[in-house]
Amino acid sequence: MKQDQTHWRVRAIAIAIGATLFAMLTLAPLHAFAVCGDGVVDSGEDCDDGGLCTSGDHAGEKCPAAVDGGVDCGEGATCQPYGGDGCAANCITESDRAFVFDTTASVAEIQSQLIPIPFKLNGSQVLTTSSHADADGNYAVVIRAANVHISPIAVAGLKLCACVRGVAAKTCGGSPTGRNCVDDPSVCQEGEGACIFVNGPGNTASGTIGCGANGVSPIDVSLTRDHNTHKDSPDPDPDCTAAGAQVEGPAAKHPGACNGPTVAATSGTGPAGAALLLNSLGITTITDGGTCANETITKICVGGSNPGTTCSSTCVGGASPGKACGADSDCGAPPNQGVCTSNASVCTGGDCKPAKGDNGVACDDDDPNQAAPATVPLTTGTASSTILHANNTNATIAPGIKCGAANCAASVTGQAFNCTALAADPTKGVGGAKLGSAFPALDNATLGDLVVTSALAAVADKAACVGDCDGSNTVSVDELVKGVNIALGLADPSTCPAFDEDKSNTVTVDELVKGVNNALSGCPS
Repeated sequence: MKQDQTHWRVRAIAIAIGATLFAMLTLAPLHAFAVCGDGVVDSGEDCDDGGLCTSGDHAGEKCPAAVDGGVDCGEGATCQPYGGDGCAANCITESDRAFVFDTTASVAEIQSQLIPIPFKLNGSQVLTTSSHADADGNYAVVIRAANVHISPIAVAGLKLCACVRGVAAKTCGGSPTGRNCVDDPSVCQEGEGACIFVNGPGNTASGTIGCGANGVSPIDVSLTRDHNTHKDSPDPDPDCTAAGAQVEGPAAKHPGACNGPTVAATSGTGPAGAALLLNSLGITTITDGGTCANETITKICVGGSNPGTTCSSTCVGGASPGKACGADSDCGAPPNQGVCTSNASVCTGGDCKPAKGDNGVACDDDDPNQAAPATVPLTTGTASSTILHANNTNATIAPGIKCGAANCAASVTGQAFNCTALAADPTKGVGGAKLGSAFPALDNATLGDLVVTSALAAVADKAACVGDCDGSNTVSVDELVKGVNIALGLADPSTCPAFDEDKSNTVTVDELVKGVNNALSGCPS
C-alpha cells in the first residue's frame, strides 16, 4: 500500500484563502507612524528586527539593509516581519504561553460517506504571542514547529497509527496556496515565486488573536472540494487545468476524474478574543494494526519507485499465517511454527525499512517518509468542509447532510480566548480557548473521501491564588508584607501582580484578606 494512498491526502490540498484573509494573517504595519519590519524601533514598538523579502531577486532573504546581514528587497518587493524569534510580527516582544490539550474536549473526527470515526487528541503546543496587545488591541501569534507535541493517534477502526507533526512549511511564493517546496526549492517554476516560508522560519502556524473593539473578521472558514468536476453539466473545467485541480492517474481509484481545487469561503466577525491562524501540519499513517506500539516489525519502502509501500515480512504456514514478523519465532512455536518470509522485493529500487524508524518509536523524527505539510485555517469561529461528488458519485459530505444514519460531522466551532487573562500574565491566559479546523481529503485507501475535523481545547487555567507573588502555589509572610506595602502606596503593584486580583493597579483590603486566607489555608487547587 503506497504511503500517498494511505495518509489522508492532505499534502495536495490547495486552499484559496484570498488576498484579504492572507493580508490580515500576515499582519500589515501597525499604523502610519511606525513601520514594523523596517529595522528601526519606532514609537509604539518594543523591537524591530526586520523580516524576509517576499518577492524579487532577494525573496526569502533577511531584510532590510538596515539590519545586520540584511538586504534591500528591491523595487516593488515587501519586507515581511515574522514572529518566533523574540520579536513578534507586530514589533512587540514575545512571550510563550503553554497550550496543554484538554483531553475531554480535544477531539479529531474523520467523516466518511457513511460513518464518523472520532478519537481523542493528547499533547500540547506553545503559543508564542506578543507579550501585550498592540495599539489596535491585537496579539500577534505564532506556533513554533518544535513546540507541537501531539501523541501518536491509534485509529483502531482503520488499523492505523496516525502521526501529526508541526512543519515550517515553505511554498513557491510563500502563500498558503503555493506549491510545496519544503524539501526541494527547485520545483518552483517561473511565475510561481521563490521558495519561502508560509508562516516564517521555524513556524508551523501564524495569525492573530483580536482583543480590540472589532474582534477578528472574517472568522468562519468553509473549505469545499469537488471530487470530479466533470460530473457537472456543463463541465466547468473540461481539461482539468484550473489552478489547484488535478487529474487522477491511471493507477488511482477513479482514473480520469478531475479533482477540483479546494475553495475557501470566509464570513462572520468574531468577538474580542477571537483568533484566526494558518496552520501547517504533516499527517502520515502507519499500517501497524492501530496500536502505535514501539516495534520495528512494520516496514515500508523508502526510496525507489514505491516509497511508502508496505513491505513487512509475513508468516507463511504455522499457526499465524499472514502475521507481520521479524523472525521465525514470531510465527508460533514448534511444531506449529511458520516461516517469516521477506516481502522486500516490492521496493523496486528502494529499501525496506522499519516504518517507525530504527528506534521503533512511532511519530518521532526517526520515522522515514514523513508527509509534506498542508496548510489549513485554524479558528475560534466555525470551521467546516464540504466534498462534492464524494467518492466520484453524486453524494455529498457536508454539514447538515446525512452521512449514513446521522448528519455529517463536517464542522467544528471553537471558543475565543479571554482577553483579560491574556493581558494579566504574558505567560498564561490561554485556558479554556478552543481552536478548530476542517478540511476535505480525497481517496483514502480504506474509507474513501473524508472530511477531517479537529478541535484543540486548552485546559482551563487554575484559579488565581491571591498573594502568591512567586508562583509557588503558597503565600508566605514576606508576600503578605509586599501586599500591605502595595496597599499603603509604599511599593508598586508590579512587584506582586498576584495581589491585584481585579487588575485595578491597587491592592484593596478585600484582596489583603484573601491573601491572608490563602496563607493560612493554602492556595485553591
